[in-house]
Parts: sequence; C-alpha cells; structure tokens
Amino acid sequence: MNSNSKAFFYVPSPSVTTVTPGQGPATGNTAIDVFGSGIATATQVDFGAVGTVAPSSIVSDTHLTVVPPDHATPIAGCTDSVNVLVTNAGGQSAAVGASGQFEYYDAPSINTLTPNTGPAGTTGVIVDGGCFINVSSVTLDDGVNPPTPADNVQVSDENTLTFDVPAGLAAAAYGVVVTTPGGDSNSVTFTVT
Repeated sequence: MNSNSKAFFYVPSPSVTTVTPGQGPATGNTAIDVFGSGIATATQVDFGAVGTVAPSSIVSDTHLTVVPPDHATPIAGCTDSVNVLVTNAGGQSAAVGASGQFEYYDAPSINTLTPNTGPAGTTGVIVDGGCFINVSSVTLDDGVNPPTPADNVQVSDENTLTFDVPAGLAAAAYGVVVTTPGGDSNSVTFTVT
C-alpha cells in the first residue's frame, strides 16, 4: 500500500551575472544591484571574506538589492575585490569573475601640499598622500562658495598627484580634497595669495 503523496519542489542554485555599481567605499555603502537568476528565494549574499548580509530587497527572480557590509580598514593596497555570491535553498552561486565582483576602496588621504601657498594659476602643486586610485576629482573649497575643481589633475601613483590652481580664484584659504570611489580625503589648506 502506498502512502499519500507530497509535492517536492526542486530549487536550482542561483547565478550572479553583474553587480552594479561594482565598486564603493570600504564603509558606509548604500544599496547596490545584483543581477542574475534564481534570485527570488535568495536568503543571503556573501561578499568574500568581508561578510554575509541579507538582501535589502528582492526585486524579481533576476534582480535584488543589497548593502555591502563594511570592510576592515586600512585595506592593504587600498582596494580589495571580492566575489558577490547569492545563496538560496538550492545552494550558492558560483564566482563569475570581474562582472560579479565588488571592489572596496579605502578612502584617500592627504599628507602635504607642495607648495601650499601661491597665487591663483599656480601650476604643479604636488599632493603627497595615499590611496589615489581612480581619482574622480580634486577640489578647492573656501568654505563660502561651492568647491572649485582643480585644473590639470595628474596622478603619478597611488601616493602622489599634481594639480594646477585655477586662475581667477580670489585670495583665501582653500581646503584641498581628493575624491575617489573610496570617498573624500581629509582637507589640507592651500592659501591663494
């Protein structure tokens, strides 16, 4: 004699195809998008050895959002790429390479400016610091007006960059800030005479 029957549902393991954006700061990230398949029943998202978090929202079977966990700092070499892996009842997705990774960036820092004073239009100001990787901007801020982008920013290596002070800046003390995917650096003063 046979027993009554019960349904059994096979849940395939998920897959990850892309992570957008694929980079961000070591701490204080906002939600990112993860695309793939088999995502509707996702229970957790792993960011390599950094940590595991629950999805923020399940948008569809091919899309979820998640806030990357904070990375310990400082990061050796200033960046760390980790595989983003999704887990559901059927198992865990496989690593797919760069398109399925999230790259953590340490915040840049400024030690010195050489020179740290001069007229508007001064060229070749040397910025010594760290983690100048994928620099998106260098700005000068007098604390009154909107920050002014520096001219001719040239990154020599992760510890050194140069910029020109824009012509026409009024005489004042300006906080110089370097911005990367890791966020904003500390502010160091350049005085326009």
